[in-house]
This record gives sequence, C-alpha cells and structure tokens, in this order.
Amino acid sequence: MEASQPITDEQLPKLLAALAEAARADQRTASRFVPPRVGILEETASRRHQFVLGRRGVGKSTLLRKIESVGEENDSAVVFIDVETLRNRPYPDVLIEMLIELLAGLRERLKPEAWYRLDQRVARIRVRRKLGRLTTILRRLLAQPQVAKRTVRELQSQASKLSVGGGFSVRRRGFRADAGADASQTQESEESSEGSEERTKMDGLLSAGVLIRNILASAHDALGDKPTLIVLDDFYHVPFNDQPDVLAYLHQVVKNLDIFLKVCGVRHRLQPFVEGDPPRGMQVGQDAAEISLDITLERFEAAQAFLESVLSGVCEPLNVSIDMLLTDGGRRRLVLGSGGVARDYLHLTQNALRNANERTANPSRPHNRIGAEDVNEAAAGLSALKQQDLARDAGPNADAVRGRLSDVAKFCLDVNGTNVFLVEGTHLQEEDWGKEIQALADLRLVHQIGNLSVQTGSYRGRRFVGFTLDLSNWTGTRSEKIRQIEFWTTSGRQGARRASLIYTPGAADRPPATGLSASTGGASDDEELVGEWVQTDIFNLLGGNSGDSTAEEPVETVEVQDDPEPEPEQPETPNSSTQQSAADP
Repeated sequence: MEASQPITDEQLPKLLAALAEAARADQRTASRFVPPRVGILEETASRRHQFVLGRRGVGKSTLLRKIESVGEENDSAVVFIDVETLRNRPYPDVLIEMLIELLAGLRERLKPEAWYRLDQRVARIRVRRKLGRLTTILRRLLAQPQVAKRTVRELQSQASKLSVGGGFSVRRRGFRADAGADASQTQESEESSEGSEERTKMDGLLSAGVLIRNILASAHDALGDKPTLIVLDDFYHVPFNDQPDVLAYLHQVVKNLDIFLKVCGVRHRLQPFVEGDPPRGMQVGQDAAEISLDITLERFEAAQAFLESVLSGVCEPLNVSIDMLLTDGGRRRLVLGSGGVARDYLHLTQNALRNANERTANPSRPHNRIGAEDVNEAAAGLSALKQQDLARDAGPNADAVRGRLSDVAKFCLDVNGTNVFLVEGTHLQEEDWGKEIQALADLRLVHQIGNLSVQTGSYRGRRFVGFTLDLSNWTGTRSEKIRQIEFWTTSGRQGARRASLIYTPGAADRPPATGLSASTGGASDDEELVGEWVQTDIFNLLGGNSGDSTAEEPVETVEVQDDPEPEPEQPETPNSSTQQSAADP
C-alpha cells in the first residue's frame, strides 16, 4: 500500500521542523489545539474562577492560548500573563508586577477603534488614562525598597479620594493634578513624620485595594457586557509560600465583578490555600473549580487516539500519514514513552525519527519509519529534560524526590524485575514519601496506570494506585533483565495484581525475585490481589474527590492478539539491548 511507505528524505527536514514548532505553546500552535475531551475549551472559558492543572506538556498553556485567540469570537476579553517571566521575584514585587501586566493587557484591549461610536471612544480613552496613571504609581512602588513611605502614602491618598469623591469620573482632573503635585507635598510629609511610622509595599497595596478594584470594574464596563478572563499561566513560578497571599489579593480585587481568574500550573507545585485565622488564598471547590487536563495511561486507547490526533495535525499539512511514519510497535511505544503527555510525545517522535533516518535500515526496521527500538533510544534523551524539570520544579524537595525515584526504580528493576509498582492510596495522601511519588507523577517520571480496589484476601477493602516507571528508566542497559508488564492488555492487568508489587520505603532492600514467579515479578508465595482495576484519576483522588463513584469506570484494555499484523520490531540476536520480554507484542 502506498500509504504505508516510509517518508522520503526530502520530506524529513520539513517534518522535523514542524514537530519542533508544534511542541511550543504559543498563538501559532494554538490554532492546532486538540481538546483532550469534549467541552474542555468551553468549560475553561466559563464564568468561574478555575485552577487548570496538569503535568508539564499536557497542553495547559496551549488550551489557554486557544481561549485567548478565540476570546473575541466567544464574546470574552482575555488577558494572558506568563508568570514564568516573573520568576524569582520576591513578594510582594511579584504581585505588583502581575498587576502591572494586568493593567497593560486591559489598556491594550481598550484601544478605541475608528468605527466605535463617539461615546464609546471617549469612555475607553478615560479608562485607559486611569489604567495608565495607576500603572505609573505601581511602577514607582515597585522601584522602592520594601519600606517605601512616599509611594505608599501616595497610594493611600488616591484610595482615600476615591472613597470620598465617588470615583475618578468625578475627580478626574483633580486626580491628575494631585498626581503631578504630590511629590513635593509627600516628601515634606515624609520628612516630618519619618521617625514616627513605617509602611511597607504591602501596606500600600492593601490600602489601594479599593482603588484597583474600582478601576478594574471601570475597565470591564468599558469592554462591554462580556466576561474578562485573567490567565495566570505557570503560576507555580510564584514562590510556594507566597502563592496563597498573591491569590487572596487578586481574588479580593476581582470578587463579584464579571472578571475571572484562570490559574494554570503543576499540581504538586501549587499551594492555593492555607487554613488559618483568617484563612489565606483561594480554596478549590469553594472559591474556584478545578480542571485537570491529564490523560493517563489507564486510558491507553484514549491516550493513543488523542496523541495521534495531535500528531496528525502536524503531519497532514505535509501530506504525511501516521502509517507512513510509525510501525504498530512504534505507535504503542510512543504512547508508553510519553505517558499521555502531548509535548513529550512530539519530542519523542522528533528524536525517534532522527534515529530512524540515521540508523542502518533492514526489513524489520525500515528507513525513516519509527519503530519501538527507535523510541527506546529517543527516550534516553527525553529523560535528561525531565531531570532538568525536576531540578527546577521540585524546589527545595528536589533531592528527596530524586532519591525517591532512585528507590522506586531499584524496587521495580532490581527486586521485581519489572516496570510496574503499586502504592496504597492513603500513603499518597498522608505520607511524605507518598507525596514524593505524587511529585514524580507530576514530573512525568512515573505514570499512573489505574486504581485497584481489592475485594478479598488479607488486603480486602484497600485501594492501590498502579504506576509504571517512565520508559527511560527501564530500557537500555538493564532491559535484558526486565520483563515488561503490558498493563494495557487484559493479561497485563492480571499480572499487575500481585502483592509483591506494593511499594513502601525499605521494600527496595528485599532480595530479588527468582524462580517460579519471575513472570509476575513476585515471590513464589506472592498473594494475588483480587479486585477490579478502575479509572479514578490519582490527582482527583489526592484532591479529596475519591468519593465520587460515578467517576469510576473499568480501565480500558487492548486485546493485542486481535492485531491484524504482528509486531515487526524483534531483536535480531540475543545481544540486542532490548530483549523480547521488553518489546511490544
């Protein structure tokens, strides 16, 4: 068949470039956005504060860029703030800079067009002036040290005028005159009272909350009867302990306005709410809803369909089909290696295609056609990027998380000789080491494969979350010792129901499995965990939503024996770096 022929060397450069560009999240790639589930775009653009959560690369930024690009079509105004550009800013400077970017975004969207009515143009010009004056004040505050008397008093003065005079529309000219003449008057006041009182930047921001809120309301009114969405992309770059305070302030100044916060980030690096008297931040379920973009490997077929839809959007404009690009084994291995994460899938495809172009071709491994072995080799390079993400995103816990990965890998590879392990759900919620495994899942170094509810035996009534090591951890030098549990198949699910696969700290010190149970990765007297594998997102489970039984469905499996064609990737000699036990069926 013509469609199954590999791509040519002439097609290769353009495809590699397209794959590299597609892995970026910007307004150009937003046009190719593939929703991971029906209605996600409309749900995220709704009139509600929301936390948009997911692992790095699942498409959070692309989703929000898509919302930004179609904002006018969907009758909403979107202000996009890339919080990563504010990384390493101390508090409250990071909050001040967010406010400055927000005001700048609103000013941009309030530019009057020539076809506007005169009253609309005048209204927008007036609000833009208010936004500009407030921006100038905030920039002056930002430039001050943490104890900044002059600028703080200026802010307090403006807030006072607003509350007494009823708004800028009444005192517009007076405000402008005050803003210009205040410097000398304030300086005299500071000199006369400098020794009596100290004020900080945060004091000024708190006093100016009413002012900022009213200006935001004026800007929203000028934009018309449509919601304003404030996107805070990669919010986890705000210092962890300062996140509740930043969110509390932003929530305060937009509350009960038709303005909604869309906070985007990686779950384990977000701390949106802290209990206290009073509590701080925004509470999930009370102040904001939660949207998860994660498609995990427990829905293997759904993940494969989604990822191949993303890839088709890159390939089809170049007249390249999936069948031309991938073997059957390559298709499954790309899904497994990516863990369901779109950006990792595109990176793996790009690097594996380079491998398929540069290696020696043979009948089982055609030139320019990606097979399982090509993906295995590409996974090693992706592992280095994930380790960089760990060092950057895990913060002060990076060493502990890295150590946990090493211990889990030792348990899987050296003790059980397989890729799968189980963790009891309560440990993930309550124990520090369990939270480190949660962080590894967020960082794409382990991947969730399902939840096992045990119904009989000594483990009756307990729930375990199943994981697989990332492909880069078990292919290559140790692959000849590993017997892969193909968890996406019916037989693989059965093989993962073993008590010997349950991980706890210290389990990696057990002697390696030998003898009769090598195929199951357990000891000869290993107990079978009788129960059903169900689809319950680990991240919803950790968020306290595990009681929603309607979210539980049987996991999807793939009946490999029904495949019309056999797997073409088989090792040619016993010395191959990846033996048949670790290859796709």
